[in-house]
Amino acid sequence: DESNYGNFAIKQYNLGSFMRLDSAAMRALNVMESKTDANKNFSLFGLMNRTCTAGMGKRLLHMWLKQPLLDVNEINARLDLVQAFVEDVEVRQDLRQHLKRISDIERLTRNLQRKRAGLHHVVKLYQSSIRVPYIKGALERYNGQFSALINERFLEPLGIWTDNDHLNKFIALVETSVDLDQLENGEYMISSGYDPRLLELKDEQESLECQIDSL
Repeated sequence: DESNYGNFAIKQYNLGSFMRLDSAAMRALNVMESKTDANKNFSLFGLMNRTCTAGMGKRLLHMWLKQPLLDVNEINARLDLVQAFVEDVEVRQDLRQHLKRISDIERLTRNLQRKRAGLHHVVKLYQSSIRVPYIKGALERYNGQFSALINERFLEPLGIWTDNDHLNKFIALVETSVDLDQLENGEYMISSGYDPRLLELKDEQESLECQIDSL
């Protein structure tokens, strides 16, 4: 598919950096929740699952617990990031507030890739995209001992994603083509100003509504 040219990159995935746990080990260590558990906190996953995103954080934690890190540098980096957010309460709370408003990006983009997305999927992506600068701003306010790590793991990638060739371009396109004012009414529609014919139809609709109201 030529439309995907330049949209993907191939990176080496070192399987030796992760521990492999079979299902028997997972059950013995009580890593994941079981249907027989009377309390979700009986498992390691249940104790640690305090994610606030719509499904993505839960799936990421699930993956991390199923394949624990073996790379000492990566383990220490992850611990440093945890310490950074534990110690800086203000940054952590700001991030949680913004992340709560992020939709399930993975599922939305999957619908787009499969060409099964509707306008409401695009709007949800837009609403999540406009939160990214706020997330970036919250991270930029961190000035603790792990600032360099925060910059490497989060701020640099976010800086790339929010440039005019990526999210900003998408945001501008949605704001031009979608009637965002109608979202308050629960309606998803293309803006009448996006195409002259749509504007004509919009005028006809308003005229008919006025005639109906006057009856």
